Amino acid sequence: LVYPEDNECSFPNCYTVHGIGAVLVVVDGLVNSLELKVKLIHWPLGYAAAWLLSQFLWVYTDHAPDYTVLTLRDVGSAYVAVGGFITLPIVFFFERALFRRFKASVTGQADDQDRFESAPEATF
Repeated sequence: LVYPEDNECSFPNCYTVHGIGAVLVVVDGLVNSLELKVKLIHWPLGYAAAWLLSQFLWVYTDHAPDYTVLTLRDVGSAYVAVGGFITLPIVFFFERALFRRFKASVTGQADDQDRFESAPEATF
């Protein structure tokens, strides 16, 4: 998250740690030939929904919000939540394509092994 009001996440420290963590996740997926299948997208979306529900329960039981951007008491919070749910599948499919292209370049095989996972083969 971006913290526009306070410096809880100052530039060189916090953003560097988050950037390095994101790069390490991608490198781990590349090195271990992680296969992200479309049918598994419900896991990251479900985790995000459960986390958001826990934040709603926290705020609406008269606790102070944990984040200045996601206070869950204004319209901006709805934009952040919806933006997160839109961004998550985009990142999922981007990493899926990245991992598949990397695996294809390493193994020398074409990248269309399961492109049409549920489509039957045509016979003439």
